[in-house]
Amino acid sequence: MTGMLFDIGQPEKPAQNPTPEIANKPFRHSSVDSKKTPIESLASYIGGSNYWCSYYSQQFTKSEELKPFDPLQLNIYQQYHKINDFIIKLQGPLTGSDDSGSTGRFTLTGRAIIPPLPELIPNFGDALIADIGEGRAGQFTVTSVRKLTHNLAAAWEIEFSLERIADQHITNLLDSKISKESWYQKDYLIGGSKALLTTEEYNAGRNLEEWFRVISRQIVTNNYSQQTRTLTIPLQEEITYDPFVMSAMNRLVTEREVPIWRHVTLFNCDDYRIANYSDVYDAVINRDPTAMFTVFKNFRGLRVKSQFTLAYQNPIRLSGVKRVVVPYVETMDNDNYTGLNELIGKHTNPLMPGIIAGESGNDGTVFGLDSCGCSNKHNPYLQAQQSLIDQELDDIAGMQIPKITNDSYVLSPFFYSKELTKCTRFERDIWDSLDDKPVNREHIYEYCKMFPKWGRLEQYYLGPFLLVLIKYAIAGI
Repeated sequence: MTGMLFDIGQPEKPAQNPTPEIANKPFRHSSVDSKKTPIESLASYIGGSNYWCSYYSQQFTKSEELKPFDPLQLNIYQQYHKINDFIIKLQGPLTGSDDSGSTGRFTLTGRAIIPPLPELIPNFGDALIADIGEGRAGQFTVTSVRKLTHNLAAAWEIEFSLERIADQHITNLLDSKISKESWYQKDYLIGGSKALLTTEEYNAGRNLEEWFRVISRQIVTNNYSQQTRTLTIPLQEEITYDPFVMSAMNRLVTEREVPIWRHVTLFNCDDYRIANYSDVYDAVINRDPTAMFTVFKNFRGLRVKSQFTLAYQNPIRLSGVKRVVVPYVETMDNDNYTGLNELIGKHTNPLMPGIIAGESGNDGTVFGLDSCGCSNKHNPYLQAQQSLIDQELDDIAGMQIPKITNDSYVLSPFFYSKELTKCTRFERDIWDSLDDKPVNREHIYEYCKMFPKWGRLEQYYLGPFLLVLIKYAIAGI
């Protein structure tokens, strides 16, 4: 007999059924280093070709018999844990053979590695549905299982064979036997988080990932300067660059989320020893509360032509940027700090107050400090407009985010002294992340929804912190 013939009936029973392996809660001895990298995070290094499938793991007790999927079996006697979007590693191509001399069946077999997951122990008789080419899916049965390591979360080698074409009828029958459903997220596994999510967790993760993409694009596109090919601080009289924000964004954002990022330039400011300073962005991204003891808290604006040279790659001096945000430390050694006040001149504060996005004077005036860097007290027009800005910023404070001011770098002095009762909710959420506490997802959703109403400066400076909180919220799912 030639061609392909698929039986819908019950497959032949094997000669022996292995005893199911039940995982128990492990005992942890005092000598065990629990901080070592989980073996699950090494899944990305398993060799082989990715093979996407829906995996149906049998749910059973010790007294129950392992058996392949039987379309005629009552649901109560056959239950599965379905894992959607599961990736196994094929060890070579699927192999087909025509057994026309005996049964008249065309068989298709494969061998694959299942990544280490604490929640999954593959067994004989497990089912999977995967692509078999030509727009068709096949229902396979696991025919053998071999554990590859001694670890509880071990990698497994399985062999599987095609039982039948997985049409809508077969798929519905399998899904009717589901007692538990999970979604596989490989990226979470690599990051050390659990990779099998409930439907609720999966939807929450997808939602947060979309918010990360939206927020990161807004930050980049709203502050990208065609003239300098970098992100510049909004609402400034002169083009002003903050190397610490740029360093943070470069760690958080990739071209996958923000395609324009490939055109963004990070300028070198090392001749002012920028690399010698610890900043609050690095502390939060690294989730290192001890770093808060050494981060700089005050800042100034430094004129590029006065301090920066051409000695480095991508020098800030050739960028078109006029001023750079630098740390201000009163105890700085003379070699690093000589003549700073003279160099800065009247521009001791590089930032103008933030306003609601899109708001400015009809004549193009930017509200805030006037052109000499002085206050608005001598300018009645700006004085009146500043009153409006203050009201709008009070509304922002009602959104539980801090105002960007010249009193301290980005966050309030209360944040740096960890006076949490005086901090905004946003700052308290940042401290929760620093202290390795769970991130409140509802707070994150609220910040994301209100982000378009934040001031331009608040979007620029607080946006990277929001991206970090989103990442930690995803990791905490």
